[in-house]
Amino acid sequence: MADPATGWARMTRRLPRSTPWRPGRTLATAAVGDPRTLALVGLINLNGLTGATAHGTTWLVEDDSLQHPTPTWGRP
Repeated sequence: MADPATGWARMTRRLPRSTPWRPGRTLATAAVGDPRTLALVGLINLNGLTGATAHGTTWLVEDDSLQHPTPTWGRP
């Protein structure tokens, strides 16, 4: 998913009502992962949504919160 914040939020609020869309099957851009953008829809509605940050790490909405899992590459 990629779109300006307000357009993305309007579309995403409609998706669960009109399609079989599930956040857990969706990848989004760094811009969508901004806490202000996610707040337009509400984290409670986005559990499972994941995406990449501008720095190459990932973010995930889980348990109604935005999380940034610790990368595991380069570890023994």
